[in-house]
Formats: sequence, C-alpha cells, structure tokens
Amino acid sequence: MKLAANSEANQTRLTSLEEATNSYSDKVTDLEKQIGSLKEEVKVLTDKTEDLEGRQRRCNIRILGVREKIKAGSHPSTAVAKLLQDILGLDSAPTLDHAHRGMQSVSPRDNRPRPFIVKFHYYQEKLEVLRMAAKKGPLHYKGDTIMIFPDLPAAVVKRRGFFKGIKDQLRKCPNVKFGMLYPARLKITSSAGEEIFTDPAAAEDYVKKILMKGYQHDRG
Repeated sequence: MKLAANSEANQTRLTSLEEATNSYSDKVTDLEKQIGSLKEEVKVLTDKTEDLEGRQRRCNIRILGVREKIKAGSHPSTAVAKLLQDILGLDSAPTLDHAHRGMQSVSPRDNRPRPFIVKFHYYQEKLEVLRMAAKKGPLHYKGDTIMIFPDLPAAVVKRRGFFKGIKDQLRKCPNVKFGMLYPARLKITSSAGEEIFTDPAAAEDYVKKILMKGYQHDRG
C-alpha cells in the first residue's frame, strides 16, 4: 500500500512538472514572438530616424582642415563661403544658411582643427561644391590641406565604411567608374554593365569574379 501511495505521489509530481514545463515552454514561445516583433519595430523606427536625420542634413557638407581662426571679425558663414569660392574657383560665393564648428574640443595633442559643418541654402549649390571638390582633387588653403565631404549620419558613415576595401580594389580596375549612393549603396559601372550593391560581400564577390578576373584576362 505504501509503495502504491509513493508511486501515485511521484506520478502526480511528474504530471505537475510536465504541466509546468509545457506552461513555461508556451511562455517562452510567446516571449520569443514578442521579442521578434519588438526587433522589427525597432528596425522600422531606426530606419525612420536615420531617414529623417539624412533629410535634415541633405544640404550639409563637412569641411576638414580649416584653421580655427580663418578670418578675424568675419561671420563664419561669410568666411566659409569665401573660402569655398577661393579654393574651388567658383564664379560667386555660395549662399549659406549657417556654418559652425563641430562640438568636439580641439585635440591638445595634435592641435587638429574642428570640422566645419556647413548648411547650404540651395541644394544644387551643395552638389556643385562636392562635384568641384572631387574634380580638383587635393585642395589647399594657406598651406593647409582641405577636405570636403557630405555631412552624413554616423550610422550611414559606418555602413559606407564596409565598402572601403572594395573601393580600393576598384581603383585598380581600368575603365571602371564607381560611387556611393545614399544611404550606403555602391554603384559600379563597367563594360560588364551597371550594378548597385547594398551588401559589401556581394560587391566584393562581383569585383573579384567579374571585374578583376576580366582585367587579369585582358592583361594576359
């Protein structure tokens, strides 16, 4: 009788444990679904935030290498507009809404000047400045090297950075044109056609198997 009672008690415990396990398993499944849903929502919100930030910076550029004191007593927008006109050889100074230094402090180690963040009034003038900067190559102002870039969100800059090695390879391929499209798409134009990549791995595979292979074949 005692053995039967113990057996029945153990069976009851096992049944209880199985029910508890099933209950926890169901809860875990529900939590996994909720986490998946939250991840999707976070991605949507992140994409929207990135898009809004990109639109806000649409007319902006960054200028690196300009000394902290470029012209005493002048308004930053006026001074930067004149600087752009001089180093790029523009017919007239561009219309700027504002120009200000980056918020970071000047590095005491190398005394590197803070970047200028510049907002153009006209988007087309911004494009023209970027085009001229790329065309003229290395820019110099009073002995300093000046670099001009689009002012992009940090997340976009990071994603574009994954294409750096691929762009280095493309520079070795003759008769190949390439460039970055917003936000982080690599456009490649060659005799093989035009391709646009959002995945760095796919772009690298294309360069190695199509462009580099064709280039090596032509040389052989």
